Amino acid sequence: SGSDGNVAKAPRTSDAEMEDPQLLNQLTEEIRKMQTEACAERKKVDQRILMMLINGVDVTEVFSPPRIVEMAVSMGLAGGKSFDLKNGWDFSLKEHRRVALEYVVKMKPKLTIGSPPCICFSVIQNLNLHKSDQKWKEEFYKRKASAVEHIKFCILMYRLQIAEGREFLHEHPTNATSWDIEAVDKLLKLRGVENVDADQCEFGRKTAVHG
Repeated sequence: SGSDGNVAKAPRTSDAEMEDPQLLNQLTEEIRKMQTEACAERKKVDQRILMMLINGVDVTEVFSPPRIVEMAVSMGLAGGKSFDLKNGWDFSLKEHRRVALEYVVKMKPKLTIGSPPCICFSVIQNLNLHKSDQKWKEEFYKRKASAVEHIKFCILMYRLQIAEGREFLHEHPTNATSWDIEAVDKLLKLRGVENVDADQCEFGRKTAVHG
């Protein structure tokens, strides 16, 4: 058996069958074949891990559960990590930000995709400020300040990508007020950075998304 849980199992035989030298040789050969195949599969996994360490990964996601990464893997690309609250990554924590940045520096993903929370930057949320009580406003501004920091963290990752000639994709709604953040504005002004509007309906989006 190997560390990946694969176990070579011989077919069940009777005592009489085990006394047949020809059958015993056949069983031995079948076991050897299964062990060889399991060893070859383990080598393939080890090679993929080694190539990821040497060449980096093709794509990694920030503020997103595995989505694009899974698609990339299905197309034969080297998928990296998907960092999201749903799988244990909280970028409100300094340690989690440090580990994620170290991952990008070490693995050098060819494409880093950032999808930071956008609800605090929606037009509807900001309209609510005019008809909400003071407590709601204070809580909203607190959440928004955290959301701004998340965007700045993504931009730091993007700048790592730019510095080493790699790519990034920042995803936020077209009408989100986050585009007015100074750090975002400076990012958009960098050479080689483009801002593109994409209609999600063209890519299968069926329901409206607010925020």
